[in-house]
Amino acid sequence: MQRNLKPFILAINKWDLAEKEDIKKSGYEKVIRENVRFMYNAPIVFMSALKKSNLMEVIDKAYELAEKSRKNFSTSDLNSLLKSIEFNPTRLYSVRQIKNSPPELEIIVKSPEAIIDSEKRHLINIFRKKLNLEGIPVIIKFRKKAFKP
Repeated sequence: MQRNLKPFILAINKWDLAEKEDIKKSGYEKVIRENVRFMYNAPIVFMSALKKSNLMEVIDKAYELAEKSRKNFSTSDLNSLLKSIEFNPTRLYSVRQIKNSPPELEIIVKSPEAIIDSEKRHLINIFRKKLNLEGIPVIIKFRKKAFKP
């Protein structure tokens, strides 16, 4: 998902067969989320093409994700969110959206080199959750603050 920078839905087909075996959606979803880590934030829709159940839900979800991916966020809202984040590796000064589809944010920081990949993923996850972008790739770029003499 993140590599292709496209939102995606995990559509589980043949769910009619799973229901015959008394398999529960919640248990199956938990197994998927634990074992397919890169899909942890993708929406999951259980469907049956044969019985035509939840086909429209997949399409509706696709439109919803496309719309979310194109959303623009105000700089003031993004900076309010940034101020609420505790982040130790370096000081975070400000944030702005530089692109959408997928959302791309630029954060002005004291020391970009101090931010390791796991901390970057943590910030992405915070922004994704707070901005209601589950299932949407979010790109964060860091830029060193230019100090004026």
